[in-house]
Amino acid sequence: MAYRRLPAVPSVENLKNQAKSLLSAYRHGEEGAVADFDEFHPRRATAAAAHLTDAQLVLARSYRQASWQRLITMARVQRALHDDDVATLQQIVGEHPAALSEFLSARESGPSTRSGFSETTQVKYRNVRSFLRTFAPDIALDELQIVSGRHGDSIVCRYGDDKVVKVPKNGTRIGLVKEARLYEYLGEHSLSVSFPEPLFVHERGLYAVYSRIPVAPLTVEALRVLTPTQLENAVHAIARFFRLLHTHHYPDEILELVPKGDAPYDVQLDRMRRKIQFIAQHDAPYDTSGWTAQLDRLEGALQQRWKVIHCDPSLSHFYALDGDCERLAVTHFTDALLQDPAIDLADFLADRELQEDVALAGRVKELLLTHYETDDADIAEKVEFGMLDSVVRWAHIDVRAGLKASEA
Repeated sequence: MAYRRLPAVPSVENLKNQAKSLLSAYRHGEEGAVADFDEFHPRRATAAAAHLTDAQLVLARSYRQASWQRLITMARVQRALHDDDVATLQQIVGEHPAALSEFLSARESGPSTRSGFSETTQVKYRNVRSFLRTFAPDIALDELQIVSGRHGDSIVCRYGDDKVVKVPKNGTRIGLVKEARLYEYLGEHSLSVSFPEPLFVHERGLYAVYSRIPVAPLTVEALRVLTPTQLENAVHAIARFFRLLHTHHYPDEILELVPKGDAPYDVQLDRMRRKIQFIAQHDAPYDTSGWTAQLDRLEGALQQRWKVIHCDPSLSHFYALDGDCERLAVTHFTDALLQDPAIDLADFLADRELQEDVALAGRVKELLLTHYETDDADIAEKVEFGMLDSVVRWAHIDVRAGLKASEA
């Protein structure tokens, strides 16, 4: 598989020209372009039917990015790093916080190195130090070391040997207060996983200090090396956590902190149908008729339940205690909602890194549905709906990004 690599100083304009050239070459039957479309296009659009959005998607995936918009964002970040353009970096964080976090997770080599995205880490580190100097004068700034990777909408720093400091972005601070209270409550009840202990939480949610637990990220690579028995035990532990989280009887003081989701199944269904219609109207290379038939089949199973759910249970938010994948910890809980429990299962299974390994993803799904104990007879159909929602959402993003790029 011939992947491309961005140059040290990438140009967005050059990438746009590459996509146009790729489309032209494909339409003329040039061998390299045909090979790229064979390798990276999800449905292999014919030369006659191919559009610029198809070439942009192929080019993005050849750079190991899931969409054209993500490729453009990565190029902008890398260029800003080279130019030491902090203003542009901050603008990108505001526009695409989730995508940038994924890029950082994939590319960072640590705050003390000079390669990849570590310069961005240093920018974040300086901003956090400045913020804490103002609002947390008791914290010894020299003992902070930023932690790379994804932490929801927060920045996390190690604090000494046994603590971490978590600083949420403006607009998400109420979630930190909720998270800390949930950690306190859930830590007192056996949910089969470990949680950090809140040591101090700012009353307005500006920052929190938590105990640090010895964990390693639960990655796809970690799952791949497990024996079949170990993998089943690990997924069983995740299923048990979900079941206990979803079925626990919470007191009113906890439920008051957890907002009710604003998108029950009827709203989600309507949104997905409109996205599919939009994608179909723009001749994008997706099986929109197949998606519509799948929705028609699943619609009757979407009977709403309201329970406390995690709401962002990707692999990156599960950790293995002391490297043991059968002993888990959860270190992010700011997005908890009242919603249907199947959403947690679907979001976990729709993890994009996991989905790239088709065999592993299939086995994890089989094990999760086997070990997740529920009286919801429609759980499998609801999970299928949730995973389809993820596919349609990313396709919708791709198409919109392609249209925006073609207009630029």
